[in-house]
Amino acid sequence: PDDARAHLPALQRAMTAYIEDHLDEPLEGLELLPGVVELLRALGALPGVEVGLVTGNLEPAAWFKMRVLGIEGLFPHRLGGFGSDYCSGDITDGFQDRAE
Repeated sequence: PDDARAHLPALQRAMTAYIEDHLDEPLEGLELLPGVVELLRALGALPGVEVGLVTGNLEPAAWFKMRVLGIEGLFPHRLGGFGSDYCSGDITDGFQDRAE
């Protein structure tokens, strides 16, 4: 496992480069579910609420998908948790993990 982790940064860089090289290509199977836009707008309008994105995608891939779907602007502070984030496995360390 430690040997595999050592290769993750290079893999993430390669995946990000691939995404950037294919920005103009259509994404098949990517669609918004009904009500998502309305829900994100309603949540974003609540006082004291920040809308974030949680996904197993690498962060660049996640924001690319949100841009393609036309909803990237509904995440004004680009907050979230991504598959590219370090995770200690301890839920109490979540904010510390993201900060690192």
